[in-house]
Amino acid sequence: ALVHADNNISQAAKLLGVTRPTLYTLFSKYDINGHEGTV
Repeated sequence: ALVHADNNISQAAKLLGVTRPTLYTLFSKYDINGHEGTV
């Protein structure tokens, strides 16, 4: 979703149907670095 949203966290969250804070929680849970858009 980050790639499709050009690494925009808010847009990626909207695409996934979650809130931005929820997306950050998921990043932490699955050890994803959202700022770089890498897994």
